[in-house]
Amino acid sequence: MNYPDYLAIGDISVDIAARVPHIPGVDEKLQVEAIGEFQGGMGANAAAAVAALGGSAGLATSVGRDARGQAAIDDLNRRGVDTRLIHQIDDPTFWTLALLTPGGEKTLIEFPSAAISVDWNQFDWTVLKHVRFVHVIPGDIDQNERVLAEAHQHGSRSSLDLEATMFSLDDLPRRLANLDVLFMNRGCSEKIGSDLSTAARRVRDMGPKVVVTTLGADGCFVLDRHDNETHVPGHVVHVLDTTGAGDCFAGSFAYGLLCGWDDVQCAELANLSAAISTTAIGSREAVMDCQRLRTLAREKGYSWWEGIR
Repeated sequence: MNYPDYLAIGDISVDIAARVPHIPGVDEKLQVEAIGEFQGGMGANAAAAVAALGGSAGLATSVGRDARGQAAIDDLNRRGVDTRLIHQIDDPTFWTLALLTPGGEKTLIEFPSAAISVDWNQFDWTVLKHVRFVHVIPGDIDQNERVLAEAHQHGSRSSLDLEATMFSLDDLPRRLANLDVLFMNRGCSEKIGSDLSTAARRVRDMGPKVVVTTLGADGCFVLDRHDNETHVPGHVVHVLDTTGAGDCFAGSFAYGLLCGWDDVQCAELANLSAAISTTAIGSREAVMDCQRLRTLAREKGYSWWEGIR
């Protein structure tokens, strides 16, 4: 069996997008524009980003044995993602209502089901002996802890994408042990420390070698493995939909690491990839535009642009 270099362990979702004039308040009635149905999910989006850049990527998760689940698998197959570790189960496929403002910012309303994460009874743990990079999202803390421990034991790199609503401070030491790269957004940073540096160093002391705080249009803040702090600026683009931008960032950063780039170069790539991903509706509709990525990277003087297919 040939194994992918990068394995995301996370979710697939179907995102049903609607455009709203603003996020509604209590007892408010809005007329909205239905946009369409798009493939999404944190793990699926990250794996799709790695594959789009030319990397070898797979996904382990569950989907429903329904039309949406099959469409999700078909989409990942078209994008070159290894889907052999996706299990179909009898529960309906997880879906999300994405409310998009005129500026492209999103609010996500999730409709969870059992088909939202890995069926651990069917998961092939031996795959962790063969992949080079494992990416997890906050989920079952016990299983994630085991995944990261086994990946570390087998010499694989690992990353975790943290969201402010998906952890407690007491859980962090367990979540971050054996971790190479932690991605967190501004909301997480504010929950953990008084400023970007304080928060990053606080969580770095719990285990991760690299801490990356994503800042939306302001780029990202990197505390690298050599203890250097770097603010990598963002990029001005015409934003239509920010859904999945953080997932694209995580996958792109990992692709750079797999290519042997330093942490700041990985952040430059991830910033640019994530910015491009916001220029189309749907979390994966713009991630395949590698020609645009190469052109913009060359124009900005980045040294790594020739490493993109």
